[in-house]
Amino acid sequence: MVQDYVGQHPLTTVTVNVFPAHRVTHVDYYDDDGETYAYQHGDYFLQRLSIKALRHSSRLEVGARRGSYRPALENYLFAVHGVSARAVTVHGHSVRRVANGNALARCLRACRPPLARAHLGCL
Repeated sequence: MVQDYVGQHPLTTVTVNVFPAHRVTHVDYYDDDGETYAYQHGDYFLQRLSIKALRHSSRLEVGARRGSYRPALENYLFAVHGVSARAVTVHGHSVRRVANGNALARCLRACRPPLARAHLGCL
């Protein structure tokens, strides 16, 4: 979703395009209130997202949240390019496959709170 100004729409889903390589690559997702200097005193959100291609799989890690700010973010939607998954697990739990983007959207709406229950499905 495109925003014309900070705070126009709450950003609840962030799509992350990942391209596994044999070395770890990462991006740090950062957010704050966009209006004050409170981030200077720890009121921000920071989370590292990492991916690495292994011999027969890829490992995607979502790091711990840092800072005291809690954004509207509910979901990361990972689009993994260049590999075809036979199975996906999150914290050792199998994640079911969905047929298309519409099915994924329905699943995301049903998984509340999504970040807390990501391992129950919806990927």
